[in-house]
Amino acid sequence: MRMRSPARETRPASRSAARGRGLGPLPAALALFLPAALAGGAAAQTARRLPREKIWPAPTAEDWKKPVAVRWQRTWEDALAVARAARLPILVCVNMDGEIASEHYAGVVYRRPETRRLFAGYVPVVASVYRHNPRDHDEKGRRIPCPRFGTVTCGEHIAIETLLYEKYFDGKRIAPRHLRIDLEGAKSFDVMLTWDVVSVLTAIREGAGKTPPITERGDRDPVDLVASRDSRDRERVEKAFLEADPGGKRRLLEAAFRHPEAAPGGLLRLALHELDPGLVDLALRALARTDSPDLTALLYEALNSTPKGPRREALLATLRRLAERSVLARRLSAVEAAASGSSGPLDLARWRRGLETPAGAAPADRGRLAARLDALETRSYRPDPRAKLEFAAANVELALDPSSRAPLRLGLGSKRSFASLLLEDAERAAREALSLGASDWHLHAVLAVTAQGLGRPREALAHAVRAVPAIPPGEGSRLAMKTLETFAYERQREIIRRIRAGKRWPHSWIRDLHAAYAVLDRHPFGTDRHFADHYDFLHWLKAHGPAARCLRQGLERFPASPLLHARLRRHLLRRKGPEGLEREYRSRLAASPQARGLPYQAALASLAAAEAYRRAREPGRARDAYDRALDLFRTAGERDPATEPSCAHGRSLALAGKARIALEAERWIEAAELCLAAFAERPESAAARDGLNLSAVDTAKMCLTRLREAGEDEAARRLAEGLGELDPALLALPPFERGLGGRRSAPRRRR
Repeated sequence: MRMRSPARETRPASRSAARGRGLGPLPAALALFLPAALAGGAAAQTARRLPREKIWPAPTAEDWKKPVAVRWQRTWEDALAVARAARLPILVCVNMDGEIASEHYAGVVYRRPETRRLFAGYVPVVASVYRHNPRDHDEKGRRIPCPRFGTVTCGEHIAIETLLYEKYFDGKRIAPRHLRIDLEGAKSFDVMLTWDVVSVLTAIREGAGKTPPITERGDRDPVDLVASRDSRDRERVEKAFLEADPGGKRRLLEAAFRHPEAAPGGLLRLALHELDPGLVDLALRALARTDSPDLTALLYEALNSTPKGPRREALLATLRRLAERSVLARRLSAVEAAASGSSGPLDLARWRRGLETPAGAAPADRGRLAARLDALETRSYRPDPRAKLEFAAANVELALDPSSRAPLRLGLGSKRSFASLLLEDAERAAREALSLGASDWHLHAVLAVTAQGLGRPREALAHAVRAVPAIPPGEGSRLAMKTLETFAYERQREIIRRIRAGKRWPHSWIRDLHAAYAVLDRHPFGTDRHFADHYDFLHWLKAHGPAARCLRQGLERFPASPLLHARLRRHLLRRKGPEGLEREYRSRLAASPQARGLPYQAALASLAAAEAYRRAREPGRARDAYDRALDLFRTAGERDPATEPSCAHGRSLALAGKARIALEAERWIEAAELCLAAFAERPESAAARDGLNLSAVDTAKMCLTRLREAGEDEAARRLAEGLGELDPALLALPPFERGLGGRRSAPRRRR
């Protein structure tokens, strides 16, 4: 029921084996960053004796309203250029949602004016894998700054984290973390695993470069700033463009055309949304000259909206040129090449006609499948390749029946599924048929499916490549479906493996993969999982238009699919924001009020909208969305009692979210009551983490500390009793916070 997990989890530094130092007397500037209990003496030693909720107090709503004091650079290339020009080191700040120390840095430390002065001797960048805004730009191309970090968009701090993980993180995602990178690209310090803020800030203060004299740029012509890669100058240029007349806009774009190395992506994006065709054409010409891989995504967006002609060809040539240095550009070049290729091994027109009246589409029950297998077993003992192949295919058909997946106890504690035994029998019979000269498509189909099921993916792909072109169009059997699925899955995995290894691969592979999914999407044994896999791959390729069409077709065939609704919620959040997400589900409920499972999916949509409002620091709208989610979860549980445990889990998450809003607003008693209500709704969900990586237990522990500080003894007693009644396992720190020796708990990723 956790609404959304980032693609990569970051381990917090705050609970690991501490390396705090005795600091002695603190400089006055650094003492401002500490709670009163740590303001004097050896802060790290004092910190070890305090509850973590006192060391890193949670930001309040008033804290979050303050602007971020640190001005981050937008991209790593920009940071390098600015650092070299100013002769300053780069400071990398790594952050994580939901982790107690990271929350304090993001909501308190980075918003204090003292931090801006402390960071003045660096070129700062921020890295985080978490998205806080559904979109990076509005419908007019204007930037939407991240509400957590300011200055940068969410896409920018995610991209920087991905790049720096490969370069500097030594294979460990730990947060909060602060790294100093010198002008030669080497790490000078890497501060993490500390028990207090001041240890980090002392290292930052001691490692700062000599601050250059501040150059006043307020009176400079914005045209002269187009070549600057500093985020402050980029912001000035974009503001000047929005306020300029057509002549002024042209002058700025001409300057961008003259400086392809500066990559003014924000300026070019704004120009591409202009109504004046001349300005759009000038922006396309400047984009076609760029030398920066940072502009690959914008280049591809422009490519998709540019009609065939010389301008589009110029953009394509630039994309191919950038492919020499950019993984994303190589991937998108492959997509474009595949789109213009031949039809591939599957005749889609014949498959569509054949699947209108497919052979073998009616699913046989397990009893009939088992009876057929028994009848074929005796014949399979003869040296007849066809009989052995029929026996092998029957084994696969029975193995693919859902009831065959149950585990069997085979003695000595061993457990295997009945399906795996059937696959072994099928493979044995197929190899015997091969030795007797069999060459039917069933042979390679069986070998492909059994090799995949028994853990030999490359062998599975080799057989699937031979089987797929030979399957008769319209073949509606489970074996045909599973062979196409194996082909698509293994081809997709091979593409991803080669991309990650930096190896080249035939562009026709993407074309073949799309064709296989197109057949699976119509196949009688096709499932919502196939639509979800197809959508995920298209989205990963940044082919958002085809991905949206795939999602729409999947929901037409499987309107109650939880897999597809989860993707629809994310898609709607990106395209229409939380308000549009809830509006879409209200429309669906109005159109199909009795649709099975729809109230539950609408409740999840309101829950996701509430979390999006919290990320955007709109507590009032978040609270209202949580109330709508609570009502919908109650309706869903009453309409379908089988879903009541899941609905109770959703209600617990909603109450915990409201408790966090009250905590940040410093309404401690209200927060405590809501935490207790969340525990009462479903105690097992008390430690469940929401889309912001926070749980009811996290909020209750922080609230308990604040109640005691405020002298609210009765409320503190009741909350402590509520926590004490929970299973002790729910009160333990999550796996990713259990220290350096513990294993990091990352979300499991399907396939």
